[in-house]
Amino acid sequence: RQLFRYSFDLSTVLDHTLTLAEKCATNLSGALPCKDGPRSLTLLSPSSPGVPANFFVGLSDDGVVYRVDATGAGAGQCIDITQALDVTGPQTASQYDSSTGILYSLYKAGKMLAAIDASSDCLLGGWKVAGKKSTGFSIRNKSKAYIGLDVDRASFFIKEFDWTPTTKRNCLAPSVPCTYTACEDVTGGPSACKAP
Repeated sequence: RQLFRYSFDLSTVLDHTLTLAEKCATNLSGALPCKDGPRSLTLLSPSSPGVPANFFVGLSDDGVVYRVDATGAGAGQCIDITQALDVTGPQTASQYDSSTGILYSLYKAGKMLAAIDASSDCLLGGWKVAGKKSTGFSIRNKSKAYIGLDVDRASFFIKEFDWTPTTKRNCLAPSVPCTYTACEDVTGGPSACKAP
């Protein structure tokens, strides 16, 4: 239940060593309900002077998406489109596209990709994902996307494909009313991330 911010350095020599240095660690127990820990995380908005970064977080228990910030404060908002998709279980990945305002999430053991309008918490579409269990999803340059495929315990592949973001804004189904009680009465903890 912690959110870590790191600085990193990727060496350009042959070994391509990634060196991480922890900058802060935020306890999210005061922003999320008492369920299993986070399963998916995507940036909603980066930090700016006086304003912390905001994130969408999916937990292991269900397919509900929670809004939290880097200080450990919850927005008291969540999105639940699981009934509209007829899915149970957690998200396996999510990616927020800031250019369109659409949150893409993988559900149903990674076999369903959903598009959610983040401003209205509304389901815009759902598509079946062919193949094995998908455990990661990322968009690059609005024209390419990547999906991680968990083939078996020893094999994991990343597939690249051409990507055309959805432009439909028709609401197929709104989020069901979504309220929750935070797990603990804490905000962030002593080493929590701060707004710049």
